[in-house]
Amino acid sequence: MLVLALTPLGLGTAASSRALLTRCISGKRRPYVTTAEERAELLAMVDDVEAQARAEGRCPQWPRDADALCQGSWRLVATTRTAGSELLQQMAEQPALGTFRIRQNWKQRDGELRCDNVITVGRPNNGLLSAWTLLPAGGESSLTLQHTATVLDDGTAADFSADEPLRISIALDAVVLDGNRRAGDAVKTIVALPVPPRFPGVPPPPALPEGLAQAVADAGTFTVTYLDDGLRIARGATDRDGQRPLRIFARDDGRGLPTW
Repeated sequence: MLVLALTPLGLGTAASSRALLTRCISGKRRPYVTTAEERAELLAMVDDVEAQARAEGRCPQWPRDADALCQGSWRLVATTRTAGSELLQQMAEQPALGTFRIRQNWKQRDGELRCDNVITVGRPNNGLLSAWTLLPAGGESSLTLQHTATVLDDGTAADFSADEPLRISIALDAVVLDGNRRAGDAVKTIVALPVPPRFPGVPPPPALPEGLAQAVADAGTFTVTYLDDGLRIARGATDRDGQRPLRIFARDDGRGLPTW
């Protein structure tokens, strides 16, 4: 269960609302919000952080906040999107199955904005429950989904209207799998493939139909509703259930972040 402090929502500043939110998520055993009670509690606090930031003129903007977004790595610390995460949820509840981290790395290179989504799985010991990872004790392996990123709305109108926040779209263009043999060893690339895969002498696959292509693009589009040097809040596109998945990231600087 999320731990809610006693400060009333809506009565503070963006800083106090942010502090309340970070205290709430710091005690979580897993990043996944799976119950209606947890979801309602988290969304209420996030709504308050966003409202306070908007009232103070601190909504994320591009390129003003490019450095805050692109410096360092971000760790996923809370999300309402749980589809496909069943194994990771089990690992959070039973650490003997292994450890995992979900990170997001942003960077600008030669004028191009890029986003890497990284899932790292580790095997802390030789226990039988973690044998499924196929890793040696102390080893880790990461799957990196590399994306191009495009700023669709720069967020400059968000201080006056909640309908025009910083909006970004990402498109997958490569997949990289890497790993090491034991703790402390250098990580080495195992395989790296462009998406879609391209092979000599083989024509590229046909383009997706217009409607499906638009659906794929929408799935990779999200808004950044709060951003500072240590915390980022993002909301995804509306899904088939009418919900906007919420993701909260903390700066992955090694200070107190859990490894589930």
